Amino acid sequence: MPELPEVETVVRTLNRSIKGQVITNVQVDYPKLLKNVGSISEFKAQLEHQPIHNVTRRGKYLIFAIGDFYLVNHLRMEGKWFFEPIETLYDHKHVLLQIELDDGNVLRFHDTRRFGTLDLRDRDTVMTTNPLAKLGPEPFSDEFTSAWLMAKAKNKNVAIKTFLLDQTVVVGVGNIYASEICFYAAIRPEKPVKFLDSDDWDTIVAGTRSILAEAIQHGGTTVSTFESSKNVHGMYFEQLKVYGRKGQPCLECQTPIAKIKLNQRGTYYCGYCQKF
Repeated sequence: MPELPEVETVVRTLNRSIKGQVITNVQVDYPKLLKNVGSISEFKAQLEHQPIHNVTRRGKYLIFAIGDFYLVNHLRMEGKWFFEPIETLYDHKHVLLQIELDDGNVLRFHDTRRFGTLDLRDRDTVMTTNPLAKLGPEPFSDEFTSAWLMAKAKNKNVAIKTFLLDQTVVVGVGNIYASEICFYAAIRPEKPVKFLDSDDWDTIVAGTRSILAEAIQHGGTTVSTFESSKNVHGMYFEQLKVYGRKGQPCLECQTPIAKIKLNQRGTYYCGYCQKF
């Protein structure tokens, strides 16, 4: 599933292509994609002939500012946005939505698993209603501090990696980057958060920001199918220290990287560098 760096890369890519354009036609090819929408005809009426002001992000959600509305999109496992000439041949089976633009191009939402979602909200309610209402702080914000994490972790027995995946704790961190953050902090991913001290939390905050910022610079991480645009992959996979490296030598100590299941998620760590 795309995490914060991948979604941020998509935001930047889309803004270069569609910001300022006017929507001329909307074609919904998979109605179940739409959430909180009265009807397809209503959805089309609210978006067609409206300008796309910009595209932003909240955690793993893309937010399209279109006219007086916000279109909130979660890519889930396989969602991708492709900006291309309208005559471009495409996979009819897996394109769920098409947005035609006044420059003659089209924005197509491609999702092989059909897990992606689109919510249409007005300006006054977008941040106070689902799916954005209960999200925690952004990792680059002033609100994301060791004090915040300590307060959220107080008396909890949950593993640190599981804790970092909680989007009410910090947004945008998923399975890949949670494993990398734990390695950065030299903490075993299954260690309960109630045993971490203030120095641990300081390191986790610093590691989260450092890793996510570097991943954004590399266009995110492609370990399977992520594309920020057609045939454009994220290159941060070359910088990964533990994720996906089971059995390979640790880049710090040469100990083989281990893999375990933690809450049904594949989890990677170095048994020497990371202490329980």
